[in-house]
Amino acid sequence: IPCLEAGSTSEYTAYLCNIPGKVLADLYNTYGGRLLEGNVRSFLTVKGKINKGIRNTILNEPSMFFAYNNGIAATASEVELEKSQSGTSIVGITGLQIVNGGQTTVSLATALLDDKDRADDLKNIFVPMKLSVVTPEKAIGLIPNIAKYANAQNKVSDADFFASHPFHRRMEQISRLTFAPAATGAQYETKWFYERARGQYLQEQMRLTPAKKKQFELQNPKNKVIKKTDLAKVQNSWMGNPHIVSRGAQTNFSAFAEWIDEAWNTNEAQFNERYFQSTAALLLIFQFLEQKIPKQTWYEGGYRANIIYYTTALFHRLIKQQFSSADLDLMLIWNKQELPEIVQQVLLDIAEKVFFKITDPQRKVINVTQWCKRTECWDGVRTLTYELPLEIQSCLISVGEVKSAERSAKKAQKVTNDINAQVEVIKYSAEIWKRVSEFAVMNHLVSPTDVSALAVACKIPDKLPNSYQSKRLLDLLSKVREEGFNLEQ
Repeated sequence: IPCLEAGSTSEYTAYLCNIPGKVLADLYNTYGGRLLEGNVRSFLTVKGKINKGIRNTILNEPSMFFAYNNGIAATASEVELEKSQSGTSIVGITGLQIVNGGQTTVSLATALLDDKDRADDLKNIFVPMKLSVVTPEKAIGLIPNIAKYANAQNKVSDADFFASHPFHRRMEQISRLTFAPAATGAQYETKWFYERARGQYLQEQMRLTPAKKKQFELQNPKNKVIKKTDLAKVQNSWMGNPHIVSRGAQTNFSAFAEWIDEAWNTNEAQFNERYFQSTAALLLIFQFLEQKIPKQTWYEGGYRANIIYYTTALFHRLIKQQFSSADLDLMLIWNKQELPEIVQQVLLDIAEKVFFKITDPQRKVINVTQWCKRTECWDGVRTLTYELPLEIQSCLISVGEVKSAERSAKKAQKVTNDINAQVEVIKYSAEIWKRVSEFAVMNHLVSPTDVSALAVACKIPDKLPNSYQSKRLLDLLSKVREEGFNLEQ
């Protein structure tokens, strides 16, 4: 096993290794559970989400295993080294224990046993390994601690991976295609640029000529860049969670991500062009307050962000309380690309009340920033009274109209989804779909509806599947890949 010495103390010597997947699988198949006695968890079966992903990589992308897998942590009482011109290798290990990475180890061993016809694929798999060689006198006290701390990492939730969620890709796609109406006095339309990845706005300009860069900046002005965390702030404030938004960009982003993930799975069509435009309108509210609050006579400095979150949330709450069958017409703001004067005045009136409420000397927490993170703070702000002027009605839209517009937007998004599904399906040749069909039938993964869709796909380009069939085919393709179908063969 090729290795590098990574450090040495009086208690242990550390090595970084690159262990072949087949060697690791053979070790487990030879020694079984004895290899994992130092591991805190037993194997969770391939049905678990993580282990299913490991198996999918083994069967479909073996060469990417090193890149995708966190690797294993192991201990030993002794190693035998061999040095050559190409470097140092471990040729013998005494007392090997895998203290973290049992799921990886057993997934490899299971794949070797259950998918014997794919055994050659394991030759392309390499697993990163951190090996701690512990002196015998220190082993009793040190190895349990290595096992304990190797397995004591913070859980990475799905929200942490939200940057790659299809929600982001859709917002990015919409932002690149959607022009905002020209604001008052402007001569041309612009776009709200959605940054799906950090620094995307600057990167898009890096290889442009000076003339093209100027054109890009005119079409995508800096004040119309929407960051992921900005979207989470404005939407979560509007939904009535200013106390969560006040807990910081990352905490709020994580909470919002969990909500989005659930809502996406319920009905992803609700996240459409109208949703994106509404987000831009809410950002205009935030930008207005950011500019105007520091200029108010009542503002004493500090807590501007908290004032904005609570003002936005309270404004929406007051509308729903006093005009129960109406809501703010965010499309009106989008079309104007600015706030109506009455909305501006109301927001500043509410902001003043919010400021004095969150800085009330009678608050339960002395530190205002910390106080704004508490549910009790929002409970107090919600008790504020303010009579919205009747003129605000010119900026409202009936709930019925909102629902009708949302239904239309969802239908439009579904049409786009249908087209995208068909385009994706015809990227694959008829020969590939024939292989998918054979694999799916052999492994009992198809329904009669799938069989009909596959029959059409196997005749591409002479015949093309409809939108419903295309979605079924893409779902089936995902399913067979999880079960070991190799798309590249």
